Amino acid sequence: MREVLQRINSINGMKGSLVVTPDGLPIASDLPPGLDAETAAGLGACMGKMIADWAGEMDMSNMALGMMETKEARLFISA
Repeated sequence: MREVLQRINSINGMKGSLVVTPDGLPIASDLPPGLDAETAAGLGACMGKMIADWAGEMDMSNMALGMMETKEARLFISA
């Protein structure tokens, strides 16, 4: 799985990637130095649940992809 994450990170502009359980435990990660996998995993799982809950309240189908964007970065969350 680490090889897959390394290939994802080879895409121009990608800085890191990780796979987490729905409850926020990191399974695999390839993150830049200084970015803690457990912290990032918890954030991703929390945001994924919030987006999925919101989609359910809005009567939308199951979440496939969520995104948070700042001036410097984008965070993609996939179910």
